[in-house]
Amino acid sequence: KSARVRIQTLYKLKDKNEFSEIVYTFLFDNSASIREFARFYLKNKISDFATIYNDNLQIKANTVGSINGLGETNGKEYSKNIELFLNDKKLKIRKSAFLALKKLDTETAYNFALQNLDSEYIGIRNLAIDFFSNSAPPEALQKAREIYTTGHYELKKSMLKLFSRIGRWAAIADIMLGTIDKNESLRQLSFLYLKGWKNKATRYFTQPKQDELERANKIFKFAFEVHEEKKYFDQNPLNGIDFYLR
Repeated sequence: KSARVRIQTLYKLKDKNEFSEIVYTFLFDNSASIREFARFYLKNKISDFATIYNDNLQIKANTVGSINGLGETNGKEYSKNIELFLNDKKLKIRKSAFLALKKLDTETAYNFALQNLDSEYIGIRNLAIDFFSNSAPPEALQKAREIYTTGHYELKKSMLKLFSRIGRWAAIADIMLGTIDKNESLRQLSFLYLKGWKNKATRYFTQPKQDELERANKIFKFAFEVHEEKKYFDQNPLNGIDFYLR
């Protein structure tokens, strides 16, 4: 079961005459390093790995390895075939399909991530969060805010994680709101994210957009007053945040 053991075994066997036949089956291994090793060894014998992976996918053999292999070999012409597996019953297959489509079909991957931002499955939800972490368009941010407003504890926790990942000026208001959540654990988590934001704030070289700045200042005033009244923390965690919002 160990990928490390499998690849060490392949290295030991690579000088055998029939090794090409042995290593061929490992093109579809679940381990990326093993698939890469198999392709490297067979590159002078096989010119089109993507077609081989797609053919294997059609008969639903070694599904995870075949989907990942298509993503690794730029099999864009077969992306529609991968898309069919986004609704597979097995989460591992769904995750593999999404990760492959991130490389092959960004629009489809985007739609899947948006639809699954509030997935009941944390693994799928985390994939969506990772997708939007570096660049969250307004549509995704708005949905994340709606999920935080109406969602249960775990969903709120996940959205705070996303807000923290996005950081900068787009999500500071959402992190501040988290510090006045009714749930103490979420307040504490937001406080940690807020400290992380402050540590990075001096390294933000981009200027905030006007709407981001206006929203941040509005939320700051509201949340600051709530902290002054509720005394959730020994000291108001928003002290000094307004310095960054000028």
